[in-house]
Amino acid sequence: MKGFLRISTLIFVLFQGVNSYVFAQGGGSQINNQIKYSTAVPFLTIAPDARSAGMGDVGTATSPDAASLYWNPAKLAFIEHDFGGSISYTPWLRELVNDMSLSYLSMFSHIREEDAVGLSLRYFDLGDIQFTDEQGNNLQLFNPREFSINGVYSRVLSQKISVALGLRYIHSNLTGDFNSTNGNASKPGNTAAADLGFYYKNQYSISGMPSRFAFGAVLQNLGPKISYSNNNQSYFIPTTLRIGGSLASDLDVYNSLGINLDISKLLVPPFSDPSEDISVLEGIGQSFSEGTIQDLMIGGGLEYNYNDLFFARGGYYYESPENGARQYLTVGVGIAYQVFGLEIAYLIPTTGAQNHPLNNTLRFTLALNFERSKDVDSVKE
Repeated sequence: MKGFLRISTLIFVLFQGVNSYVFAQGGGSQINNQIKYSTAVPFLTIAPDARSAGMGDVGTATSPDAASLYWNPAKLAFIEHDFGGSISYTPWLRELVNDMSLSYLSMFSHIREEDAVGLSLRYFDLGDIQFTDEQGNNLQLFNPREFSINGVYSRVLSQKISVALGLRYIHSNLTGDFNSTNGNASKPGNTAAADLGFYYKNQYSISGMPSRFAFGAVLQNLGPKISYSNNNQSYFIPTTLRIGGSLASDLDVYNSLGINLDISKLLVPPFSDPSEDISVLEGIGQSFSEGTIQDLMIGGGLEYNYNDLFFARGGYYYESPENGARQYLTVGVGIAYQVFGLEIAYLIPTTGAQNHPLNNTLRFTLALNFERSKDVDSVKE
């Protein structure tokens, strides 16, 4: 359907900028006019919170917060508060449209000293889109939207290690129950996915400075493909493997500095055809056997912390020109007072022209944390 193709083309534009303004969906790239990696529901790959977005989209091994439900749910068991949450808002692609946005709500609670649970909602609004027929006549005005609901259980295994399992329901309504003039019909897509997380942390002394090292690994969005019609076509969701490291040192009593790095890879087959009967496990295998080092996405960033009251952040995100060419600087600031926290991040593209669609991308996060819990490190080995 022409309307559905218009939606799909728009989604390609939403998430990737490549050289000469060629855009691809999800972790996609374009080689010889072919999309190398194409996934449905790529809104699941957008960094939802301002803290991680200010550090080059990193969060796999950073210190735990409410956004851990997205970045690495295993971190949640080590969070220092009994319960809390955050709400984030991102006006998306303001250089192209003025009614598109991503909203993210997350909540967590310790159920015991060594156990934590969390719930999050991610909502992506694509704004109003006018459907037309082949002759350009208006058919209907529709508001495509997508959302996911995620539940997480995280448990401390020792003073240094935690693991987690997350389950996710995904709903993608791009065209409604739209019937084109040639009889083709579409429907909202629905599927489910799981996240598996691992987190390790330890304390060291570096040149006399108390320091904290952390390592994390997470397998995200592992689940069946999604379909938007009653035919045999189905699309991979953005299954992703991400690993990360973090090192934070206390410069003195009041000041600390953290260095963070994430490396991620889409686990979907390159140049996949929706009509091909490729299983999820086969797709993961093809992503490694046919992939290259250029398929990796790298984010790195710094976080300065003054007495847990003021935070300044900076980072850089890099994707190979052969695999999407998303390359941008990020900056961010945060303040915390009693139970409240406010974070802001700003994205600065380093490729493309002045009217790059990611220009002026802002993210806002408001966090609430209550009743600082006992030190989880007291859990026995």
